[in-house]
Amino acid sequence: MYNFLQPKIFRYCKRCGFSPDNGKKGGSCNFCNIPFSEYELQNSQEEIDSWSFEEYNNARNEIIENIIKKSPEYSQEAYDSRKIKQKKIMKEVFKNSKPKVTCPYCHSNNTGKITGGSIVSNEFFGIFSKGIGKQWHCYNCNSDF
Repeated sequence: MYNFLQPKIFRYCKRCGFSPDNGKKGGSCNFCNIPFSEYELQNSQEEIDSWSFEEYNNARNEIIENIIKKSPEYSQEAYDSRKIKQKKIMKEVFKNSKPKVTCPYCHSNNTGKITGGSIVSNEFFGIFSKGIGKQWHCYNCNSDF
């Protein structure tokens, strides 16, 4: 069972095939700026709600192949352009979602994990090592924290 209710109305862009994941009515394509078209699934809402994620995606793909791509307004060029833009967006989202470690002393993000050499120092000098318990190094102010 899919975790949220899948909409009975499938919204899509006639030009590039983009389909938003939410079930809101109306709106326009984020890539082509044309109003969404709607396709009503022939199944009952109860049946759709019982579908697995894979079953829902299969129905979606069937609509894309049999309805959207066969429409005279559909453009393979717009589809390819949208896919490239979506990949760039996702790359940015994942790049920006990585946690950034900030130096507590100078507040720089120019930090990195302490390397194996420092770990050897801790082993050799034991409790007298200045790096004991430190995991990060700031390349701006050269402090370990």
